Amino acid sequence: MRVLLYTLIPAAFVGSIPALLLAEFDRGRLAGLFLVTVALLFIARGVFALGLRRYESGNLVTTRG
Repeated sequence: MRVLLYTLIPAAFVGSIPALLLAEFDRGRLAGLFLVTVALLFIARGVFALGLRRYESGNLVTTRG
């Protein structure tokens, strides 16, 4: 499962989508690819921010002086 998710699917995506755009250029397909890319960017930033917030709030150790 790990090989499928980390190598085969990304390699197929990176290899097929740009080649398809070059072989059969379509502005609608390019716009769709751009919109999906922007959506994934915002999803990734949101997940990262949630993880960062959880990581920052996990440190409850304080020092007494």
